[in-house]
Amino acid sequence: MDSSSGAPPTHLVRDLGIALLGAVALAVALYVGSAYLPSATPLELMLLEAGAVALVGYLVARAFTSAARRFLRTGRLARHASSVALFINTLIGVGVLLTILLVFHVAPESVFLGSAFAAVVLGLASQTVLANLFAGFLIVLAQPFRPGERISMVSSSYGAIWPSYPHELIYPTYTGVVRDISLFYTVLELDSGRWAKVPNSVVLSALIVNLDPTIPRSQRVRMTLPLAVSPELVRDAARALAASPLTAPGSPGPQVQIADVSPQSWDAVIVLWTREPDEDRVRDAVLGEMLPRLAPATAAPTGRARRAA
Repeated sequence: MDSSSGAPPTHLVRDLGIALLGAVALAVALYVGSAYLPSATPLELMLLEAGAVALVGYLVARAFTSAARRFLRTGRLARHASSVALFINTLIGVGVLLTILLVFHVAPESVFLGSAFAAVVLGLASQTVLANLFAGFLIVLAQPFRPGERISMVSSSYGAIWPSYPHELIYPTYTGVVRDISLFYTVLELDSGRWAKVPNSVVLSALIVNLDPTIPRSQRVRMTLPLAVSPELVRDAARALAASPLTAPGSPGPQVQIADVSPQSWDAVIVLWTREPDEDRVRDAVLGEMLPRLAPATAAPTGRARRAA
């Protein structure tokens, strides 16, 4: 670990220590001042306390924003430094403002909301905004993925996909390249070429699959075949896929699995290990390789049926 990675925590502890010492010094000064300044009015003392709270809040905000800027100053995260600093300053500023209101014995809800009903309305209205804000802050710092990486996002927040085969479960997956991560939205360039802005609260709760092109992954391609086509014939046809450029070198060879059987047909699933990120291209290549090899066997029962008729 380099020195730069250890610098933000060190500076944060140092700056927070300074803020703590400043808070203790101000508390002692206010205590001594209230004891030796009997002529001071309660309003003047509250103004001094409010100033002390504002000063300590400024020192704490500066400590956190300085550490955040040091952490995000290099690489692709540098452009998020200002947004993260603004987010931290806003949170600390709200806390300081509420504390000052308490110093003046003013109920915060009487200033900001006015009534319990307004509090409920404002809370419901800001719930989504705050959820996206906190989620964006966590995504920027935790880095579950970075701009430029290709990911698949599985989320129940959007419509499910109805599969052609009821036994082949298809997750509501959205695949694309991450183009931007802001404090409210994550921008994906989908494989279709369109750009999608996904709320960060959805991204944070979703299943994220990082599609590293260097790691082979299995893909299933399902076919419905007549009963006259034997599984061995399908397995022989699938062995030709081992020479396909889509098959990852060193991976297990193509496999054929029997997925379902009906009185007239059966379903075969061809499992191929590949590094190709485009699932449609893999499916097209597999079906394009299998159909010419299986065409005579699938056409034979039809011919016999016609002769019998």
